[in-house]
Amino acid sequence: EAAVLQARGALIQAQGEYANASVQRRRAEELVKTSATSLSVRDERIAAEQKAQGSVIRAEADLRTANINLSYTDIVAPIDGRIGRKFLHPGPGFGGSCFPKDTTALMRIAQDHGAPSRLVEAVVTVNEARKAGMAARIIVACGGSVRGRTIGVLGLTFKPETDDMREAPSLPIVARLVGDGATVRAFDPEGMEQARPLLPENVIYCRDALHAAEGADALVVITEWNEFRALAPARLSAAMRGRVLVDLRNIYEPSAMREAGFEYHSIGRAVG
Repeated sequence: EAAVLQARGALIQAQGEYANASVQRRRAEELVKTSATSLSVRDERIAAEQKAQGSVIRAEADLRTANINLSYTDIVAPIDGRIGRKFLHPGPGFGGSCFPKDTTALMRIAQDHGAPSRLVEAVVTVNEARKAGMAARIIVACGGSVRGRTIGVLGLTFKPETDDMREAPSLPIVARLVGDGATVRAFDPEGMEQARPLLPENVIYCRDALHAAEGADALVVITEWNEFRALAPARLSAAMRGRVLVDLRNIYEPSAMREAGFEYHSIGRAVG
């Protein structure tokens, strides 16, 4: 019940922010017609509206999850049977060399030809906000601050079985944690050399997953490598100092992690 009330309050707040952003966007578009404001101001208002709309969508999903005690994929899977469940796995946002580049290019082409695609623009905006939101989620799980804390990070590449760091969610997440005063110990089976020039200099690169967890106040899973799935909860617990585990890929079974003594946080799953 508490989760439902919290989710309902977040939705009401998001809806209010979206309504206000829509009003500001409409005003800016009217002012552009009369040359009373610049296109850049209008574009800023449009971006703000899209960001607020994304917040409403996420808040609605969170409320539905809290209300019916189902996972995110249980909620969204029936929407369109042509979309496989693998494409609906919740996570920290998409990256890589293709989809981010293609969506950004499509957005710019449409804008350059005077026919902006609000749908594509919203995808780009929401994805960037998603990555930033994951860093904030980790900080909240750590009690509201990571200053002076040691955070173990499992996975840096944008997906498993590659060394590709392009547009990887780990980039803004790790940068935010380090910027907020955390010591980050990271491990990725393939991507650490590629990550070094892209991440803050003081990130500690570890020899394996347990080494990354060693002495950590919190552990964060960013990339769903199979070797991370195989880690025994007891071994992780023994290596860590704290008990916070933030699983941004839902690779662990919540009940097993809680039985091992973890304060376990995942994405789009019902609490309990």
